[in-house]
Amino acid sequence: MAWMRAEEHLCAIAGRKTVNPELSDILLMRGDSSVVRVLASNPGAEMTSAGLAMMVDASERDDNIASALMTRSDLPHRVAADLVMRSTPRQQARLLKLARPDIQDAIRAAIDASTARAAVKPPATIDYTEARATVTALNKSGQLNDSSVNRFAIRREVHNVAAALAHLATVPIETIAPLMEAADINGLVIACRASRLNWNTTAAVVSYRKAGLSVVPEELERAREMFERLPLSNAQRTIRFGSLSDLMAKPAQAARGA
Repeated sequence: MAWMRAEEHLCAIAGRKTVNPELSDILLMRGDSSVVRVLASNPGAEMTSAGLAMMVDASERDDNIASALMTRSDLPHRVAADLVMRSTPRQQARLLKLARPDIQDAIRAAIDASTARAAVKPPATIDYTEARATVTALNKSGQLNDSSVNRFAIRREVHNVAAALAHLATVPIETIAPLMEAADINGLVIACRASRLNWNTTAAVVSYRKAGLSVVPEELERAREMFERLPLSNAQRTIRFGSLSDLMAKPAQAARGA
C-alpha cells in the first residue's frame, strides 16, 4: 500500500503544469508505467534525450505511452523514427495517424525502412568465444579496467568492448551487442556507467564503436551530462533489467529507490 501511495504522488508530480528535464528523469527512473503515461501525456513536461530514449523503451510494451509520445509537439524527428522502427506494422499505422504533419514524412520513411529491414535475411550470429576468453584472462590478471577497455575501443575491437562491458556490468553479451550498433548512444552510455567506467573511456567507447556511426560534439556533451548525473545503482538496474519497462515490473525495488 505504501508503494501505491508513492506512485500516486509521483503521478501528481508528473502531471504538474511544468516539469523540468531533471525532474522528468527522476520520475522516469522511479515511477511505474502509470507515471510514465502521465509524463508522456503532459505537454508541460520537458524531456532530456536520455529521458526520451527511456520512454521509447517503455513504449515497446505500452501502446498508451507510444501514442502519448507521438502526439507531443516537442518530439524530435529522430525519436519519432526510432519509436516507429520498434513498433509492429499495426502500431505503425496507428502512430502515423497520430503524428503531427511536420513529422509524417519522417514516419513514413521509418516505416519503409522497417519494412525493408524485416525483409532482409538476419545476419549470422556473432561468435564471441575469443572475446570472452580475452576478457576473462584480463579479469583474472586484474587488468580488466578503464585502460584495457579504452584500448579496445580506440582499436575498434567491438567484440572485445562488448564482452568487457557485459562482464563488468554482469549482463549477457546479447544485452550489450545491440547497443554497440544503435544510432542512439544513450543505452551504451548507461552500460558504461553500470560497468563503473570513467567518462574518458565511455567517450572512447561511443566514439569508436563502429565506422559510420559518428557522434557530434553536442551529442557527446549531452551524454557526458547524463553520465555524470546518473547514479551507479540506477544504471546497473536499468541495464540488468534490459529496459525501463522491465524495471517498472519490480515495484518493491522501485519503492526502495524512491
